Amino acid sequence: MKQRAFDEDSSASSTGPSNEVYIPPTVQGVLATRIDRLPPKTRALLQTMAVIGRRFSLSLLTLVMDEAGDELYQLIDHLRQAEFIYEETTHGEAGYRFKHELTKEVTYDSLTVEQRSALHERAGLAIETLFHHHLLDHYSELAYHYSRSGNTRKAVEYLTLVGQQTLYHGAYETALIHLTAAVELLKALPDTIERTQWELLLEIALGEALSFTKGHGEPRNGGS
Repeated sequence: MKQRAFDEDSSASSTGPSNEVYIPPTVQGVLATRIDRLPPKTRALLQTMAVIGRRFSLSLLTLVMDEAGDELYQLIDHLRQAEFIYEETTHGEAGYRFKHELTKEVTYDSLTVEQRSALHERAGLAIETLFHHHLLDHYSELAYHYSRSGNTRKAVEYLTLVGQQTLYHGAYETALIHLTAAVELLKALPDTIERTQWELLLEIALGEALSFTKGHGEPRNGGS
């Protein structure tokens, strides 16, 4: 849509000051308008995609949406033709990717906090279902989704697991970030035996990560 730089009472040769200051639209504003004008179902699909991430498999998207068939494919095709996303193949599986990171960010921002929380929960459950035989490869994704959902217990669980995983591989700073986040979320859980066990586990892992980041430990597994 073309924007008018001057109102109807002014022109480029006007000798007097204008009463209005022209502010060009931002890219974010243009994207937000495009997204808002999408049909409700198509917009909801794009928002779900934005929660899942920059790229995603069709199988994961289908699980999160809890919908399959011609209608879903038509909605996806609408978004593809509108150049919000494009198709790509990952490890032999059909999938999609946002054409631009900014599109994903603006779409994500169009959701309410409650909507984001619910979709992150659904994304986490879908990943657990789809990859239940090899969750080890998806700890980071699960920590990301559950830490942004209302499921604090699972957020602590996966933040701890990915913290331990990155610690084992020598990524000590990354481990500290995840383990510290787990400690903070743990405070919201009831004071139970399970919470005490988590606290002890996190204390040990944090102590080890700190010992390496402060230069008191030897890197393992070739980590730096």
